[in-house]
Amino acid sequence: MNEGVAIDRAIILAGGTGSRLMPRSGGANKHLVTIHDAPMIHFPLALAIGAGVRHILVVTTPSAEADFRTLLGDGSQWGISLEVATQRRPNGIAGALAVGESFAGGKPFLAILGDNILDGECGLADALVRFEGGAELFAFPFEDPRAYAVAAFGPDGAVLSLEEKPAVPRDTWAVGGIYLYDATAFARIGDLIPSSREELEITDLNR
Repeated sequence: MNEGVAIDRAIILAGGTGSRLMPRSGGANKHLVTIHDAPMIHFPLALAIGAGVRHILVVTTPSAEADFRTLLGDGSQWGISLEVATQRRPNGIAGALAVGESFAGGKPFLAILGDNILDGECGLADALVRFEGGAELFAFPFEDPRAYAVAAFGPDGAVLSLEEKPAVPRDTWAVGGIYLYDATAFARIGDLIPSSREELEITDLNR
């Protein structure tokens, strides 16, 4: 682990067929689609590496596994170790996160949704250093956050509520797909009840 960094492991969740990016995606995994000058997956990778993470697991679908291995290799070109694993059954974002339990090895970890393109100046590096356990999430102000999970915060920064795509949001803070968890997250995933979509929802885990 890098000196002074509480979290040195990241799980990047990169499933999905890219149906909402048709015809650009050609129905392929959306994280392999080029955005500006690089595949989408490079953006969360750069975010994690820039924050000091040196051990990364990419979780994707069985059909995209070989493409990710070819594109990313073992990470040595970036001075990191990188693994690829698959979510065998599409049972939600929290279900995909559970694939990384052995990778996390009982240690706290960073989780990033692979289709969020975020600025490296979002304060992630500082958060990795000061993390003391539990869970932390990143949220960003949106004028209309109804398409996202919406967080309401107390004056001390503690989360008061989390609502998934609310019709009438309590606040304007949209959860941005960056999460810090301690190792108890996996036991909590095991206790989740599937939603009406038959998926284990990341918002339920965060609650």
